[in-house]
Amino acid sequence: MSELLKKFSSQDAIAVVIIVGCFIGKFLGLDGTVSTILMTVVVFYFGKKEIVDKIKKTTKEISLRELAEAMAHFEGFYCKDKITLAQKNNNPLNLRPSPYYLKKGWVDVKNNFIKFPTIEDGWAGCLWDLKYKCTDSKALGPEATIQDLIFIWTATDKDEYLKFVCDRLKISKHFKLKEFEM
Repeated sequence: MSELLKKFSSQDAIAVVIIVGCFIGKFLGLDGTVSTILMTVVVFYFGKKEIVDKIKKTTKEISLRELAEAMAHFEGFYCKDKITLAQKNNNPLNLRPSPYYLKKGWVDVKNNFIKFPTIEDGWAGCLWDLKYKCTDSKALGPEATIQDLIFIWTATDKDEYLKFVCDRLKISKHFKLKEFEM
């Protein structure tokens, strides 16, 4: 098998390892993470350390909270130089009004953004909104990418916003929303 792996480029080898790992995992009744770890050990044994490193990067689990934190940085929630709208409104992602928030009683809308009663409520609202967009096909759905999300999220600075979030999370713009750990 080591001779076979040597003939592949790193990207080809990663694809082979993941595919083989999935088949072995299905056959043994293991979940994707366990089978990927199993295949990582096999690849490491055959001396392809760079492949192992790439596999670790491609299987990194990123939580919805990490996504929200990255977006909040871009939205100015953590700005220390001045008080931002996101800070004033306890609204880390500068959410705009929607039926969900009206139902919760958060109707104090200022500058066309929601003003949450507390920071905790703001984070809860942001995480709910992101989860809805990532899982419900009426919004975006699991097959959409981080690029799709960012491009509907903001009306301005779309490319800059996308680059900031992708760089911060170390993902590509093609990262699927279903890959985020909910």
